[in-house]
Amino acid sequence: MIFQNNGKDLLEQIFKQYYAEQDDNRYDSVTMLIDFYENDHIPYIRQKLNREPQSNDDFPYTFIPITRHIIKKKSLVYKKEPTRDMSESYLDWTKEKDHQMKEAERQTRLVPVVAMRPYIVAGKDYFKYEIVRHFYGICDPLDKQSFKAIMYKLSVDHHDSYDELWAYWDDERFVIVNSNGVPIKEQEAFGGVADMKNPYGEIPFAFLRFNNIIDDCWVGGAYDIVNANWNIDIAMTDLNWLHRYASFKQPIVIANASDLGKIKWGYDQAVFMTPNDNPQGQAVEFDLLDLEANFENAFYLIQKQMDMISMMSGVNLNWELKGAPSGFSLVVKNMDLLMDWEDDIGFCRQWERSLFEKEKIVLKTDAKRTFADKEISVNFADVKFPVDPKETRDQVDWEIENNYSTGLDYMATQDQDATEDELKSKRDENKKYNDEYAGTTPLTVINT
Repeated sequence: MIFQNNGKDLLEQIFKQYYAEQDDNRYDSVTMLIDFYENDHIPYIRQKLNREPQSNDDFPYTFIPITRHIIKKKSLVYKKEPTRDMSESYLDWTKEKDHQMKEAERQTRLVPVVAMRPYIVAGKDYFKYEIVRHFYGICDPLDKQSFKAIMYKLSVDHHDSYDELWAYWDDERFVIVNSNGVPIKEQEAFGGVADMKNPYGEIPFAFLRFNNIIDDCWVGGAYDIVNANWNIDIAMTDLNWLHRYASFKQPIVIANASDLGKIKWGYDQAVFMTPNDNPQGQAVEFDLLDLEANFENAFYLIQKQMDMISMMSGVNLNWELKGAPSGFSLVVKNMDLLMDWEDDIGFCRQWERSLFEKEKIVLKTDAKRTFADKEISVNFADVKFPVDPKETRDQVDWEIENNYSTGLDYMATQDQDATEDELKSKRDENKKYNDEYAGTTPLTVINT
């Protein structure tokens, strides 16, 4: 095994063996998933159309960011912040956690697995979280949910000394290496440690995924969405290309084969043809052809492709808005999405437990402190759809009358950041104000 070699070239051998053992096609495929999510579609459209990159390329490349749209629509677990029944100390240390968890959920829907690490910036008394969605890893044969070593690229754009740096972690080592696998001297300058030893005794990453592992720890990823998005982009690009020629006609040239190479034509170019270019003196003929493209059918096909991949993802696309749907109709319409959300909560509870274990290790090692909490308790918020105001009032009145809730509970839904004392104070102010202006109209109150 690569971790049993104690020679001086150990890290170089590890680095080279990583490249030898890992499937570079998988790394490239994850790159494609990320590019589509980040709306960098054009290089892939160009590749499919066999067009070379050009600085003055005015080809009408067209893409639709449906990958990003579907991923964000499906990410419901952390859309609203969950409630953690934890000590005040824990909540203070993790005050930035929910914001990062929302992004981690989206990224985990995109790629097969995401690595997430809590860390403490010097001088701060709370965790920050590093999300790594693109990395090489060696699966742990004893725990397929985890990795026994990972390596990922660091961001060092425009650095004078290094064009590329990688971070390597295993249970014993944490090393920053260059593109050749050689440890750099300035370890601490790039977040490493001087002795290149892992201070935590284990990889401080929790590994997040939305799939149960059976055979391969790399299972999952939004490949179906990205592949459909790619095909839709090609169709939209072809449609726009065809629209140009159909709108302004297709130029055609009739000449000897030897003449064609002398004729320059294309978008935004005039076509010059002279009989003198023809060795036989034969005139070159130019004409316009009407392609009569059926754009309606072409767009219908594109729309159906978008509907199909959205439907299979549990997401509905609204091509036109016809009135305001009720809360119940929205629930029925999004039933598949809600069922997926219920399944996803189970995975997210695993994430919370894994991250909690890493948070305890990092806090003990870097801050020399411990949490009073022995385990994490988290309640995820329910998914709620907008309902008719009258339905809301009737529901709130019924809950209060039957002692399922109080007026303060309803006020808390309108101001989630307010404390109970603040809500009570606001309620008393409202009562005093309403009693004072009882029997007056809203306009009268405004003008007083």
